[in-house]
Parts: sequence; structure tokens; C-alpha cells
Amino acid sequence: YEQAVKMVVCALNYTLSAEAAGGWPNGYFNQAVILGVTKNVSATTVRTAPAPRGVVCQLMYNTLDIKVADINKGTPTDETFLNKFMGMEMKKGKVVGVEEDVVGDCPTLAKDEMAIQAKNGDIIYIDFADYGERSDISPYLGQEAVVFYKLASSGGMNELVVLDSEITKNKTTEIKSEFI
Repeated sequence: YEQAVKMVVCALNYTLSAEAAGGWPNGYFNQAVILGVTKNVSATTVRTAPAPRGVVCQLMYNTLDIKVADINKGTPTDETFLNKFMGMEMKKGKVVGVEEDVVGDCPTLAKDEMAIQAKNGDIIYIDFADYGERSDISPYLGQEAVVFYKLASSGGMNELVVLDSEITKNKTTEIKSEFI
């Protein structure tokens, strides 16, 4: 697990910070905690034990929206891991438009266009023409969702890659025995 964490810290170019914080293994692990790489990883995960696939997946998911550091200075840049290495963006927000159906102040969209309003109020327009599950986009209207999209090339439009509804998250319900 520690080695997986070190690889992620290095991929994000935070080696200088990790070495300055004590080096292997504590400096790398502490840097990962500060960056949020280990967020939502079970507290019972032993640092020196093998990393299960689920833990590695969580590390990688956490890495997507962390800002990559300048390799020479060790200071964060404006690019996230997802931007720099995959040319994509991830936004969480409310789906406010799907073609001609809109919510709130979203303008009517063209065919195969959707809009998501980010938490900061910005509206991001996305083309979903090449999205494999396009018939399933309309039910997301008005719902919270996470979208991954390819950034528009000059003069083009952002392209939808993944749409994940926040309403599909599992919820825990506690039922007391006296109510059964």
C-alpha cells in the first residue's frame, strides 16, 4: 500500500515535497494525506500490507482532481491529473439542460447537447452525440451528477465520456430490532 501511495505522489510530481517531509516512507505517505490521495481509504488498511484492488482504485480516483505539481519547483500548477494526462475534466453539479428540456436559467440546447451547472454556478456545455448511452441522458435532468468530459479543442465542444448520477449512491438505513 505504501508503495502504491508513493507511485501516485511521484506521478503527481510531489517528490520534492515528500522528500522534504522526511522521504520514504513517511514523507510520501504524509504528502499523500495532505493532497487527499488516501481520502475514503479504510482506516484499517495496513500501510505495509499489499494493496487490494479496491484500495488502488480509490487512490487513483482520488488522484483525478488533484493539481499536478511543477516537476522542477514542486509547487501546484493549474492542471489536475485528469487534465494533464487524459485531456479531460470532471465536474459535479446539477444537470440543467438536455437538448430542448431545460431547468432554471439554462438556454435551450441543440440536438445532442447537455448542460451541467457546477457548484460555483458555472454552466458547462457538453456534446453527448458519441456517448454510448445517449437515450439515458434525459432522466438526469434536474439531478445531481458527476460528469467526465473531453475538453473542447479550439472551436469545438466538450465531449461527454462518463455520466454518473449522484442519486445512485448507496444509502445506509438503520433498522432497530424492536421495529421488525
